[in-house]
Order: sequence, then C-alpha cells, then structure tokens
Amino acid sequence: MPGSRGQGSVQRGGLAYCGWRANTACRRRRFAALYRGAIWLCEVSCGERANAKVAARLKPTVSRQNRVQGVHMPERYHIDWDAFHRRAQDGPCFVCQVVSGVPDCPVHMVYEDDVALAFLDRYPILYGHVLIASREHREQVTGDFSEREYLDLQRVVYRVAEAVRSEVEPERVYVFTLGSQQGNAHVHWHVVPLPPGIPYEEQQFAILRRSERGILKMTEEEKALLAARLRERLNGG
Repeated sequence: MPGSRGQGSVQRGGLAYCGWRANTACRRRRFAALYRGAIWLCEVSCGERANAKVAARLKPTVSRQNRVQGVHMPERYHIDWDAFHRRAQDGPCFVCQVVSGVPDCPVHMVYEDDVALAFLDRYPILYGHVLIASREHREQVTGDFSEREYLDLQRVVYRVAEAVRSEVEPERVYVFTLGSQQGNAHVHWHVVPLPPGIPYEEQQFAILRRSERGILKMTEEEKALLAARLRERLNGG
C-alpha cells in the first residue's frame, strides 16, 4: 500500500517490493507496481506453482523507458469498438449466452445460484472487474423485479463486491449498472475495484472510459486463478 511497507521491504526506482507476510491460512507475497498513481496487485500463495508462474509474469519491472517515471505498467489493448457495439445492438444477448453455456461466449465464473450468476468481465477495466446478472432475461433494473427479487440480487452483488474487496484490497469499490434498450439490455451490475493512489481527476467516470483507456491484458491462466480465489472467498475460504 502507498506510504507503508512490510518487514523486509526494499525501495528501488520508485517500486516497493514487500517481503513475506504471515497469514492465518498461508504466507503470501505481494507485488505492487506504482506508476503515475496506478497500482497493480498480485498475491501469490506459498507452494502454489501455478500462482508463482503467474506472479513471475505480473511482477513489475523497471524498463529503460520508464526508469524516470517509475515502473512498467500492466499491458492494455484495444479491440474493434465499432464491431463490439454492433454486436451489442444486433447480436444475441451476451448474458443469456453465458447462462446457456454457448461456446462462443466463454467466461470465468465466480458465483452462480438459481437466480443469479457472477463472472469476470471479458474486457476488464481494472483487475478484479466482475459482472453480476440475473439468470432470467430482465431489462428494467427495478421495474422487471419485485422488491424481494431485487433485494435477493443485491445480496449477491454485496457478497461479490466484498469478495473482490478482500482479494484485491482496493481504495474503493465501484458498483453500478448500465445497459441500453437498444443493445446490451439484460440487466447486470459491474463491480470494479479502484486501485489505491489514482489521482482524483482520473477516478469515477474517467477511469471507466474503456474505449479510451483500453482493456487490461490478462491471460486465461491469470483469469482462472483470480476467479478461483474469488470463489474461495465467496465460499468462506
């Protein structure tokens, strides 16, 4: 976390490498990269080779270009946004495809029950970005639900947001619902964890501009690992 370092920390080129930290379940190594107020967190459980392999790729490194500014940031990329919006408007409902298990719409599931499901966003804005949706195709965020149905869904949103908050340890968690009757109509909620240290003017709506900022690049292995850790937290792990 900005401003604090655990025992054995080393400060190098604006980057804090935290030492091993005791935990009731196991010790974990935390790698944090800080560049222009943005932070990238990756926790690695001891003895888990798969986790260590992921951490090796995500471990921040100081590059020649970034030596003055700080550290190398996680990579981002852009997609064909025109095609993305055409599919949202003219294609099938993506949430219904996820519910049906259509192969063209694979996701990393975090939670599911008889009425709701939660999965990692395929195009994450930030690390830990999760979507929660009703299984049934509903379009009005309140009008298509009874009060009890709505509150049942909000309990799922709360539990998922708390799991993300505990896992990623952000400065703040954003929870919101968007969509349009002209496309992307299936009601769903976004849970987006805001990393510590982001300047005020880059927070809130500014950080959600995916078409400008780009999409966080993660391998399928990294997504699977994150989803597994969130499931563990939701199951009381």
